[in-house]
Amino acid sequence: MCDCCKVSNVKKESNLCPKCSAEGLFVPFKTVENLIIDELKKELQKELKYFICTNPTCDIVYFNTENAYTKKNIKVPVWFKDGSLDVPICYCSNVTRREIIREVAVNKTSKTVEDIKKNTGAMKNPNCLLNNPLGKCCHKAIEDEIKKALEYTGDLI
Repeated sequence: MCDCCKVSNVKKESNLCPKCSAEGLFVPFKTVENLIIDELKKELQKELKYFICTNPTCDIVYFNTENAYTKKNIKVPVWFKDGSLDVPICYCSNVTRREIIREVAVNKTSKTVEDIKKNTGAMKNPNCLLNNPLGKCCHKAIEDEIKKALEYTGDLI
């Protein structure tokens, strides 16, 4: 039998979370390597693809075919898995949900991502590959937070 007809024993890479089956998004290895706690870095396998679980209620953050890493295994909270006001939305400039809500709903000085950038310093020091749990720019996350902030009625204390 030729090599192309042999059945492979290699596990197929799956982007479905092993706990909740939510679709995961691909995350660059450098992101996972930078954000996972130091004690677990030796487990990381550069040759495997890593994904982030998109389910806000699942405690799995990163996973691949071999391992899964929970919120307690990550150095930073993940904004879409953590509803607190002090979770970063822009990780590079450490701009929190509270600051965005304050600018949009309280001070009423921001309505766009550009306004948030100007009024909070968000996206000023971009190094998203290493700092953002998705490994990419926070622009969309800030847009989403602005939309939520327009309807925010909670207390900012």
